[in-house]
Amino acid sequence: MLARQPDTTSMMSAASMAAPTCPNHLNSPLNSQELAARVSAGDRAAFAQLVQLHLPRTVAVAQRILMRRAEAEDVAQDVFIKYWQNPQAYQPGKALFATWLYRVTVNRALDVARKAKPLPLDENYDQEDPALSVIEQQARQQRAQALAQAVALLPERQRAAIALSYQTELSDVDAAAALDITVKAYESLLVRARRTLREMMLKGGHHDAG
Repeated sequence: MLARQPDTTSMMSAASMAAPTCPNHLNSPLNSQELAARVSAGDRAAFAQLVQLHLPRTVAVAQRILMRRAEAEDVAQDVFIKYWQNPQAYQPGKALFATWLYRVTVNRALDVARKAKPLPLDENYDQEDPALSVIEQQARQQRAQALAQAVALLPERQRAAIALSYQTELSDVDAAAALDITVKAYESLLVRARRTLREMMLKGGHHDAG
């Protein structure tokens, strides 16, 4: 049987453009589960809705690990295209769709990170807030750059834990499941990562590091 080959690029582009105005009620786990069931039956509209629901956070998780927007978008697109081509890879009885999706995303991003050469951070990694003064914006950008560089120096698993903690709305239980570890191990990763980040930020002169 030939693999399904829809115009996934156009579907993902349309879903991405619509994502910021996505109704809150679409974010429920139940809705994602229903959509995933329809995707398994070949429903392209359901696939487009799943992309609309989860693409922004999927990119955010990958970007926190890779530190580069373009690479993160490539990872997210690869994850969704492979899911459409083989929707049975997601097994509803084992995890919620979001948990499974972020697990796949983390693994793919870590794989890319291991193979990639270090690259400078995107210039627009931290977006400016027009409400802040020029001095405040510069200070915020400097701190954000320092934090991003510190995150990039964390061990891969700690970086992944930070990504799941700050870029998704997963509970600790689901985040741990996404990493295939226990909740205690996940919490330990976060504690070590935050301690290391705090120490690096303080050494860099950012005394407001939390």
